[in-house]
Amino acid sequence: MLSRSLKTKACSPKLKPLPPFSPKRRRTSLKRAIVQWRPSLAAILAQARSDATNLA
Repeated sequence: MLSRSLKTKACSPKLKPLPPFSPKRRRTSLKRAIVQWRPSLAAILAQARSDATNLA
């Protein structure tokens, strides 16, 4: 179980530090990145939850 949770943490996307833009531009790009990653994060969480129920 521990190794599996570590694996999901390793798979979770890391946001790269963005080059210095104007604050407004950076905010919109950050919002876009969050919107892009939300489905994959939800999938990872669902997978981890199903794995936990299978092991229990």
